[in-house]
Amino acid sequence: YAAGTGISITGTAPNFTITNTGDTDPTDDITTASTAGGDVTGPFSNLQIAPNAVGTPEIANGAVTGAKINDMGANAGDVLKWNGTSWAPADATIYTALNITGNGSAGNPLRLNDLGATDGQVLVWNSMANLWTPANDTWGTQVAQTDATLAGNGTATSPLKIAQQGAAVGQVLKWNGTSWVPDVDAVASAGTGDNWGTQTVIADNTLDGDGTGISPLRIAQQGATPGQVLKWNGSTWAPDADASGNSYAAGTGISITGTAPNFTITNTGDTDPTDDITTASTAGGDVTGPFSNLQIAPNAVGTPEIANGAVTGAKINDMGAANGQTLKWNGSTWAPADDNSGNNYAAGTGISITGTAPNFTINNTGDSDNDATNELQTLALNGTQLSISGTGSTVSFDTLFNNAGIGLWTASGTDIYNSNTGNVGVGTTMPLRPLHVKGGVEVIRVEGTEPGIGFAVGAKLASSITQSTGFFTLATQDSSSIVMATGAGKVVFVDGQTGHVGMGATAHPIARLRVSHATGFAGLMIENSNSGWNWDFRVNPATGALELYNNFLGGVGPVGTFQTNGSYVPSDKRLKKDIQAVGSILDKVISLQPVYYRYRNESATAKRSVGFLAQDVEALFPELVSQTPMPDGTVYLGLNYAGFGVLAIQAIQEQQREIEALRQKNTELEQRLNALEVRLLRLEQTSAKVDK
Repeated sequence: YAAGTGISITGTAPNFTITNTGDTDPTDDITTASTAGGDVTGPFSNLQIAPNAVGTPEIANGAVTGAKINDMGANAGDVLKWNGTSWAPADATIYTALNITGNGSAGNPLRLNDLGATDGQVLVWNSMANLWTPANDTWGTQVAQTDATLAGNGTATSPLKIAQQGAAVGQVLKWNGTSWVPDVDAVASAGTGDNWGTQTVIADNTLDGDGTGISPLRIAQQGATPGQVLKWNGSTWAPDADASGNSYAAGTGISITGTAPNFTITNTGDTDPTDDITTASTAGGDVTGPFSNLQIAPNAVGTPEIANGAVTGAKINDMGAANGQTLKWNGSTWAPADDNSGNNYAAGTGISITGTAPNFTINNTGDSDNDATNELQTLALNGTQLSISGTGSTVSFDTLFNNAGIGLWTASGTDIYNSNTGNVGVGTTMPLRPLHVKGGVEVIRVEGTEPGIGFAVGAKLASSITQSTGFFTLATQDSSSIVMATGAGKVVFVDGQTGHVGMGATAHPIARLRVSHATGFAGLMIENSNSGWNWDFRVNPATGALELYNNFLGGVGPVGTFQTNGSYVPSDKRLKKDIQAVGSILDKVISLQPVYYRYRNESATAKRSVGFLAQDVEALFPELVSQTPMPDGTVYLGLNYAGFGVLAIQAIQEQQREIEALRQKNTELEQRLNALEVRLLRLEQTSAKVDK
């Protein structure tokens, strides 16, 4: 900085003291209303760090710690990985499909699990199961088909190679429009090498030179003056002044002289010191503190201010990390941790592993058998030609499909068929059925506008499974019944003749719906899905009664029972036997004790019920009490309240007979009293006559 007239600058960078020693011109002063440019923008009373202003030079080495790095939604154990666009959290374990065993220590190195492989098997990619699985090496002793351009048969002693085809020394393979054939290399034979020759490059006013050794191509001056740079003017690159972000405009009473980056700012007429920025002035916004010691405010540098790529490896604090550790999200912050991503491989005898994870190079440095057929290889299919990477051998599927010496598949037009008596396995080396598919995920998919699977008896379609818009259908083509059953004999049965549905048994149901249930299980349940209240019907195995349960009473006993004679008891005399008169019951009825009560599961504020206690009634009228045995052996009692009406009628009849007897006795007493009164009157009359 250069001090202007009346200005004194003392101190060393970056801490300067700017003092007014005689400046009386306010026109060249920077005031609180002045606007900053460059990395810091806005008025000086509220400075802000410009977006992307904080880059690699501004961030000190080690300034970025684990706590400074946003969690980005990481889970505990995740590491930062480059996904092609940015660094993002990802699972550290990337080789789970290889089934690695060992813990990576010296005594227990990492190695591939045998996965159940037998001697001589190789790893094959199972796309349905999405993993590598052991399988037999089906390449065997096949010999590659060769034509005039290939020699060798692909075996260890005769590898595939391009035949000479009559080529002379120095010739090259050239494409003649049909095939690759030996021919003379015209450039090499002529000795001309680069055929640029003495051609002169075409240059316009932006280029000069002709591209030769003594006149190389270069950018023409284009009228540029010293210090200018090339700038894009919207249509071409042209010389212009290098502004470099130093385009300052002087306010009232301020004079700016000099050229970038060396300017002299002079006060030429500013007389108001109240709006001047001095060494004691305090900034606001992202930059705080006095101007003699400006500081970036805490948390001022966020996502907009940090330029893409500004945070490099050197800028991230080591946080005490050891060599080879990675950053992992531990649930609260990014911190150094061992990289257990499965990339710690130990080379076996005769094997060399070089490179860094996840890109390793595995070399055979002394494998004792040196047999390429038992190594991990890659199969590639080009048309009907199958090739293997280990030996470079190929085999033609045309040979297999045309039944040439192998006898597995036969071509018939656009079809192929297999007439073998053996089984076909997919994902298994020991198929147990004509087609045996093994896998841990979806292994068979039928796709189409209305996909389906048909089941035929002979050539005739018998049943099918189909998927159409809105329906998944399991159907038979005739009147056969449909059974869905488990190994434990749990059955859903659809009668093919009537369409009736049975549950719990394969017997043909005589009703539209037949439900068979075992002791202790609900037969038919109806439930309100919103409240959860439900009722279920069961048939008592001991009595045959229809019982009604609900979860309001906890399911401890039936809340209603329909005995085998039904809720309306048949009363025709011709249907009854062992008929006996009830006899006198009035004394028993008088002994009944009506009570108010609530059920145990009801609240204390629930409305009370009125009735009898079954145990009390059982001692007087056991005929009205039913017993319901439960699966746990508990027996609950129930009452036939309809029978109390019969008892009430019998009691009323008894009372009426007693009333009639009392009425008759009262009549007789009245008659006797009347007779006595008559006799007494006669005696009184006789006594009066005697007295006279």
